[in-house]
Amino acid sequence: MMLGEKRNWDQMDKMKKAVFLFAFAFTLVVAACVNAAYASNFGPYSYVSHEVSVSYAQIKGDTWTWRFLNNSDSTTITYMAFKYRDKDGEHANILPGQLKPGAAFGGRAIFTASSRPTIIIKEIKRVAT
Repeated sequence: MMLGEKRNWDQMDKMKKAVFLFAFAFTLVVAACVNAAYASNFGPYSYVSHEVSVSYAQIKGDTWTWRFLNNSDSTTITYMAFKYRDKDGEHANILPGQLKPGAAFGGRAIFTASSRPTIIIKEIKRVAT
């Protein structure tokens, strides 16, 4: 390969990287905008049990999502197993990760149901914060 050809390859590699980075950044911006559009659709929190509340949002048609709120001032949820019932039946699920006092977690990327779900907490573990 000649020196001039190597420069052309280097320039093409730089262009590929730039296009990839632009596409990646554009995807992140679009995803953030879509999530922000639905953030206002969540209703007020309602108490479920074990110092946990839930808020629901209808995404589109019969698709619903929800987020959990840790109502505790002093304990972090380290594990939570729950079941939810929608029009397709009963489903088991867990909260991925931890939920600190006063923190909320959920949304359509994490939890979805085919109708507004009924949620029952089956098991919960906490540690003092």
